[in-house]
Amino acid sequence: MEVKSYSRKQAGVIYRAIKDGKLNMSKGAISEMYDMVGEVYISMATRDYMEERIYGVRLAVTAIFDNDYEQAERYLACFEN
Repeated sequence: MEVKSYSRKQAGVIYRAIKDGKLNMSKGAISEMYDMVGEVYISMATRDYMEERIYGVRLAVTAIFDNDYEQAERYLACFEN
């Protein structure tokens, strides 16, 4: 099943915060985040894994707009596992 994940602009909001030194994220995690932009295929075996990352990005963007960078980092921690 293909689902809409998040937009390149949403990923860009997170990337800008990383470049500004407000968030920490490894290069591998950033790459994985950008790989998931747009539509992604979710099988029953990967559903929880993918949903955690999709919602993590969406919630992190909201936290960044609220200037809550600690919360944003917690939402993005799923990419570091």
